[in-house]
Amino acid sequence: MVSKNVFVKAALITAILLLISITIGSYIEGSAYSKFDKEILRMNENSEAILIMQSFSSSNDPKICSMISSQIDAINSDIYSFRSELEREKSTSILMNYDAIKRRYFIANARLLALTKQYNNKCNGTDDIILFFYISEKDCPECYVQGKALDDVRNACKNAKIFSFPIDADMQIIKSFMAYYGIEHAPAIIIDKENEKDIAYRDLVSAPAIMNNLNCKGAD
Repeated sequence: MVSKNVFVKAALITAILLLISITIGSYIEGSAYSKFDKEILRMNENSEAILIMQSFSSSNDPKICSMISSQIDAINSDIYSFRSELEREKSTSILMNYDAIKRRYFIANARLLALTKQYNNKCNGTDDIILFFYISEKDCPECYVQGKALDDVRNACKNAKIFSFPIDADMQIIKSFMAYYGIEHAPAIIIDKENEKDIAYRDLVSAPAIMNNLNCKGAD
């Protein structure tokens, strides 16, 4: 009888610990999701503000253009930081809603790409637009190396705006970008030249080689 009671108590303790673990895990996941949700909402609101400001003036208004430039820089920095946080969550496997958040992130990134191109056209902007296509669902050492090189470009050139998209994501907007730029494999880099022929790298390329084709302005 004593032995049976010991097993019963052990089972109860195990069940209680499991319940506590599930509760804590759910709380952590909920907090993480809420944090990411608020960050994406804020980025989307700021992007909408840019769109409104671009529609506010029909000409190359220096005041409006200066405001838009600052807002684009801020959102680009937020998206870059957000991606790093999202990658950390992926590695720890805490966030069960990772895929949903990731898809919303790519939409926000695509929206900022479109707004940056509009800004360059409307305000004679000098932002260098770089698209990076990579593989996300399986190991891609070359993609990792190329991504690090682009980090160096971003750190060296404050006007370099880098937009990263996975070619293996089942999202129409990414498929549309791939079709537009003729992307079939990854890693691949496109330097979007508004009034010139785009520059494409379909093999690994160094940061200095990329910067040779940019109007690189040193970071502050």
